[in-house]
Amino acid sequence: KLKELFIGYDIFSSPQIKYQSDDEYSVKHDPSELSKALLSVMVKNIRAVKKESKVNEKLKTIVKGKMVSVMSKVVFILRKLYAHETVEMSSLYEGMKDRSERVATFLAVLELTKSGRITLNDDNSEISFNRRR
Repeated sequence: KLKELFIGYDIFSSPQIKYQSDDEYSVKHDPSELSKALLSVMVKNIRAVKKESKVNEKLKTIVKGKMVSVMSKVVFILRKLYAHETVEMSSLYEGMKDRSERVATFLAVLELTKSGRITLNDDNSEISFNRRR
């Protein structure tokens, strides 16, 4: 019933316009203009390739950094705890210069805390084995 009442297509549309297009390019260019245009495109491509190679070089230096697994840091923390019972949080990060190593250590502490293997004191400065586990 609504379909019968709808008149929008009749009011808001117009008949299709037939358009004839000529498939042949009819403008004539001077050969020197064409060679200038080609040269311009080639120069732009060379610049783009140089810029891309610079970006790739920068990315290689960023990505080339040392990768440290969280699991290796879990083992590192557990070994320290087996040897010393409690460990200062700051001592875990001593001698770590690499950001990847520090992040992996932090994630390992989170993972061990989440699994209940270790506990942190009230001010999060010391780690110890969770005896209630």
